[in-house]
Amino acid sequence: DASCFLVHCDNWCCCDFQAFLDYHRCNRPINTSITMMTFTSEDPQSCGIIETDERGVVIRFHEKVKKPPGNKANAAVYLIEPEVIEWINKNKNVTDFSTEVIPAFIGKIATWHNDSIHRDIGTIDSLLKAQLDNKPSLPWPDKDEWQISFDAHNIHRMIGDAKITKQIS
Repeated sequence: DASCFLVHCDNWCCCDFQAFLDYHRCNRPINTSITMMTFTSEDPQSCGIIETDERGVVIRFHEKVKKPPGNKANAAVYLIEPEVIEWINKNKNVTDFSTEVIPAFIGKIATWHNDSIHRDIGTIDSLLKAQLDNKPSLPWPDKDEWQISFDAHNIHRMIGDAKITKQIS
């Protein structure tokens, strides 16, 4: 059995994923079975906000509350151990990782903070902001076939049209 990488798909995230993996493998606190990536949120009431102990282990989780106790947010990027998958398989009614699994593992969730780019891109406005983010330089100089196809996708034309509409109004 191996660790599993779980990511919510409505995120734009740039970070040192090797450091995230190394932390989970070698440095997470003992007796933790999930490593949760965190980030500093500009809009904490729209996020799951966490509170941690001195070891960086989650002790409280506040999912999208009006007055959250801080701005350290769950990035919805995780490394999870097989025991978490086993727990999910035993709890067949579980359908939401954030609202059902996370609360069940409070005290067993290590955190790793992403100081680079992390943004929820689930709305047109947040996707527009993401397209303006200063992206880190990539280790390869030319676009590959996937990147060319990605850039040509219709969603980017639609976003461009939304930018123009927003500037006009």
